[in-house]
Amino acid sequence: MIAEHTKQNNSSVVLLIVNSMVLSFGLTLFIFTSLYQQDLAAIQRLPEAIWLFVCGVPTEDPIALPLLQVISGVATVGSIAAFILPPLFKRKHKEQNSSSQSAPSA
Repeated sequence: MIAEHTKQNNSSVVLLIVNSMVLSFGLTLFIFTSLYQQDLAAIQRLPEAIWLFVCGVPTEDPIALPLLQVISGVATVGSIAAFILPPLFKRKHKEQNSSSQSAPSA
């Protein structure tokens, strides 16, 4: 019983990590392709601007601050969803199982 519970918890953690990685990859790819269509020069400067911003050096690049705000907002919403949605699905699954087991069979 305990081994089964531990295995389920381990698979939940792995699933959470994989989902987070796929989500961040998809969002990064989406943002970069959207920016590519608008301004190729801004994309070429973007990694440097983000790195300087992370290091605490103010940047003159107009795209860095809005992009960082969007990325941080999406990451926040994604992490909130990752913590809230799995327990909701588990609760719904448990309710369905308990209702199907308690239903009389004809």
